[in-house]
This record gives sequence, C-alpha cells and structure tokens, in this order.
Amino acid sequence: MAVGVSTGIADISMAHCGYSRGRFPVMEIMELPIGSPIAYIITHVANDFYDKFKPKEWSAYYPLMFSTSPPAVLHTLTKPVRVLEELKSMKIRGTGRIGDLVKALGATPMPIEMVDLYESLRRNVMDGNFEPMEQLKGFKIGELIKYATASWKIGTSYTFYIVMNRSKWDPLPPDKKRSSRKLPTSLKKNGQFNKTK
Repeated sequence: MAVGVSTGIADISMAHCGYSRGRFPVMEIMELPIGSPIAYIITHVANDFYDKFKPKEWSAYYPLMFSTSPPAVLHTLTKPVRVLEELKSMKIRGTGRIGDLVKALGATPMPIEMVDLYESLRRNVMDGNFEPMEQLKGFKIGELIKYATASWKIGTSYTFYIVMNRSKWDPLPPDKKRSSRKLPTSLKKNGQFNKTK
C-alpha cells in the first residue's frame, strides 16, 4: 500500500508500519515494547510523535491519521506460557518489529499474513499469536486459542496509518485540508488527556 501511494498508483491508502518493515523506521518505534496499556493512549502518542518530529520517511505522503491496535497479548493453542523458557520451542505469529519482540522473548517469529492466521493456527503451522485480544472475536481465532498471557510491560501495538499521496494532497483547496490531522479537542485538555471522556 505504501509503495502504491508513493508511486501514484493509488491516491490514498490504509495499512500499518509492520507490513512494510523498514519503510518507516522512525515510526516503527511505536511497535517496540513501550508498555502501552490501551490503544487510546498509544494512538495519541503516535500522533504526537509524528507531529513533533515529522520523520522524513513520510515526505512522499500526507498522513491523514495514525491509530494503533490495542496492546499485543500472547495467545497459544495447546499450552499456557507462564515463564519465558516455555516459549523456546514455540512458533508465534508476529510481523515487523513485533516479530523481533517474539524472537527476543525466545520464540520463533512467524510473519504470517492476517488472512492466513486462522488456517495456520487450525493446521498447527504455528503454536500461537502475539496480537491484540480483539482478534479472538474479530478474526474468530478464539475458536482455536486456549490460552492468553497478558503483560502490559511488553505492551506493544501496530501503528496503522491512512496516508494520501503528497502530490495529490498539496494542490487541494484549503477548505478540503482543514484540520485533517487534528484530534478532537474533547480528547485533550491543556496537553493532558481529558479523563472525563
């Protein structure tokens, strides 16, 4: 998707940094285990990070929005993981930098596409998945997964983006560009999260 937008094949797209590893190396910092407790917070961190540093890797694009997945949780098929040593012989799905984290924890990372996840688990091609809990229902892997090991200390998230080709964005009239990257003011109050929302 990123290549398609940067080369003009598409004007706009949505994907996440983990699917085009190395293309957005600065923004991939969001996929490190920074202890993200919930997607709401890390989404704000990702947008604030971009707004502050404006990494040059995005120069061919106009980022309309960044959002993140909920924190990743270790899901396994046949046995629970209580200590890191139990991961040693396991094959766990993780793409991009999250695959690096899977490896650092002692498992073998499996960079399997999302569309192949269910069948790969059903056929025991891998032993588990290091992804958000929402996948249990949304992708029906809860039908297969027996165990979940949650630890906010290794909370990591995928950074999704919606981008537009910069050469298509720049000529748009100002009224079409207005406030395209601003989070609603109700979500922030004096630089702090508004806890009443």
